Amino acid sequence: RTIPAQTPIPLEGGWNYVPYLPSYELDASSPDFAVLGDFTEFVIIARDDHGGFMVPIEDFSTMGDWTPGEGYQIAVSEDINFVYGLEDPENAVFVGDDNSSPEAHWTAPRPTANNMSVLIKSVAGFAPAEGDQVAAFDADGVLVGVTTFIEDGRAGLTVWGDDSATEYEDGLLNGENFTVKIWDADRSIELNTEAGAIEMGNGLVFETDALLILNLIAEATAPVDYYLAQNFP
Repeated sequence: RTIPAQTPIPLEGGWNYVPYLPSYELDASSPDFAVLGDFTEFVIIARDDHGGFMVPIEDFSTMGDWTPGEGYQIAVSEDINFVYGLEDPENAVFVGDDNSSPEAHWTAPRPTANNMSVLIKSVAGFAPAEGDQVAAFDADGVLVGVTTFIEDGRAGLTVWGDDSATEYEDGLLNGENFTVKIWDADRSIELNTEAGAIEMGNGLVFETDALLILNLIAEATAPVDYYLAQNFP
């Protein structure tokens, strides 16, 4: 028996796992968040199993379309009866592969059963450009998350936790610190960073299902070349 797309789904304040009921795709990108319909103001964060997430209050999303047959996690501020948005073919958004992007420096790790979402709002001392990446590493230097900056200089980084179903450690444990590095594609160098102003969360410490919103500070780099210029005046 088919469940109508507009069937209300009871959600409790906090995290919920919801099925995608519509038979059509709905756009989850900012600024419209069409998939959320009239419930945008109640959604703190929503995410998929592949590391994509949206934070409506920050007008931010790394998501494209939500699709039939998938399930999604939604954290809401209070109990609501959630209803998906209506189909609007005129506003459909196609998200395709960007084959024009420079070759990535870091490759995304395998997703695990849990993660935390990190919204990087700015990087002091660095101006992100096309092809620049930001990545998270554990204490042993193992990559646990990577993404690219979007056009406005922000980045949505998913940091993966350890999967207890496997015999080996394949992500971070709760309470474990991690570091963040930047790949400057223009200069082909890695930059260390430190946490600047933290707007939400407890800093660079892994917490399952947590949302961290912060600004980074890039390390100062030594000049690549030196030269003697004409004296002035």
